[in-house]
Amino acid sequence: MEGIYELIEMYGDRIIALKGNHEDYRNGEPYFQPCTLIWEADLKRGGWINYYNSFLTKFFAKLFLAAIYRNILFVHGGISSKIGSIKDLENPSYEVEEDVLWSDPYEEEGEIPNYRGAGILFGPDISRRICKILNVDYIVRSHEPRKAFRGPFIEHEGRIVTISSTRIYGGIPFIIAIPSVETPRNGYELKNYVIKL
Repeated sequence: MEGIYELIEMYGDRIIALKGNHEDYRNGEPYFQPCTLIWEADLKRGGWINYYNSFLTKFFAKLFLAAIYRNILFVHGGISSKIGSIKDLENPSYEVEEDVLWSDPYEEEGEIPNYRGAGILFGPDISRRICKILNVDYIVRSHEPRKAFRGPFIEHEGRIVTISSTRIYGGIPFIIAIPSVETPRNGYELKNYVIKL
């Protein structure tokens, strides 16, 4: 997190860091388990309370829940039918924020509770509707990096693209270099801009 914070400080508006479910702290405690950050802060950073108050609160203030670049919506987890406009992402309710951080796509229509205990599983109909509401063509997300084990994982008719930038699950980390001239129109075209790390 310190490295990301330094990049944000150095490059300002050129870096857009998204909040993920691992940055979901409610009342100063992680919402997800297991979490080794408290132990690491106690061991290396002078204690959890000090680390949370002196660094994490500043870091979290720099994170965005979502970002739209041209025709692409970027989120960590997913979407839900609770999103009625861009304003719901700019100033999210607790429920919308939880859905964006924790939700995952699935292949049935509609929405059902997520097995994770937070967020929902959303179907292709929800992807179509939210893309239309937000005037985007597709959504890039990074929750469930195992899906993107060998590269971008495309579902919901090219509207959902799951990416991975981690080796933690044994996959091949990569980034996507989106051209500044012409943005890929869907997830299938986006695959052409993958750079393996």
